[in-house]
Amino acid sequence: MRDQDIVHQILAGESEALRELIDKYQDLVVNTCYQVLQNPADAEDMAQEVFIEAYRSMSSLRQEQQLSFWLYRIALNKSINQQKKNRFFKNILRLDASPG
Repeated sequence: MRDQDIVHQILAGESEALRELIDKYQDLVVNTCYQVLQNPADAEDMAQEVFIEAYRSMSSLRQEQQLSFWLYRIALNKSINQQKKNRFFKNILRLDASPG
């Protein structure tokens, strides 16, 4: 199925189109998340969040945008944000564990 058809079907509320989107782009999304997070389980979890975000934001996808690049950017941005959160909490835990 073409990307444009997938988008139109998702916007029309056809749930099978979401499955088609995930099947088509799961490897791209998981691999993008893994490149940033460096943890397979975290990458899988983040990929789920990416597809939820994509589903919720599908109406904001401009017609001239490529679906694969749009998903890649969502995956990259969400993964970078998660990595920042992880670093922040690791630093807080280090501060709590330091002798004071």
